[in-house]
Amino acid sequence: MRLRGGCAHSPWLAAALLAQYACLVGAGFVAYVLALVRLERWLAERGVSRGKVPALDLRGLVGVLTVPQPRTVAVLVALFAALAGGAAMLRALPAIMNRAVRAA
Repeated sequence: MRLRGGCAHSPWLAAALLAQYACLVGAGFVAYVLALVRLERWLAERGVSRGKVPALDLRGLVGVLTVPQPRTVAVLVALFAALAGGAAMLRALPAIMNRAVRAA
């Protein structure tokens, strides 16, 4: 990342960015742990004992899982489209703002 002007050598900016990334990594790790806990509970509800959970391999897990419903796939596709569209808009926003300022 290249910064221009007085911000280029600011240790406070670097510290703020590192803190933000640390928070995001921490949030991602918490989400991962919660997903594993939910998976373990889901498997336990289906009769898979806690001791067998670490021993499951990909073949065994595929046998337990089912094909998602079409509604679930549609929701995931819509979510992906919204996130991708939002990211594209955010990337294009500086150029749009520059054009608006020049036109005014």
